[in-house]
Order: sequence, then C-alpha cells, then structure tokens
Amino acid sequence: MSSGHAAELAAGDHPLLFVHAKAPADLERLRQLRPDALLASVAGSGHYLMLEVPDQVNAMLDRFLQIVASRP
Repeated sequence: MSSGHAAELAAGDHPLLFVHAKAPADLERLRQLRPDALLASVAGSGHYLMLEVPDQVNAMLDRFLQIVASRP
C-alpha cells in the first residue's frame, strides 16, 4: 500500500471493497488503515479481473451493495 495515499485512505468514511486476484498489495496495511474494508478474492484471473472473471466480480459488487444498503 503506497504511503503516498495512506492518509487519504485512512480518513475515508465511505464503504470500501477491495477485490484482488493474486494480491500484490499489502493487505495487512490496508486492514490497518481501513479495518472496516471488505476484502474479496477472485479465482482464475490475472490483472484484468473485470474482463477475465466478470461474473465473479459482478457477484462481489452486488453483494457489497446489498451489505452497504442494509447498514443504517
């Protein structure tokens, strides 16, 4: 997780979904900055998740939106 945007990420008060395949990002750092973030992992994809496994990504986005909508 680039320290160049850590302050902005930590200050965010909006719902956050981080979808990854082979996580090159520092997920532990993301959890420290945004413990409320939802993390999701797809199978069978490289860098272009939305093109390679669109059904998985869309299902994750749909579920994320349901979760966000159900929160007070």
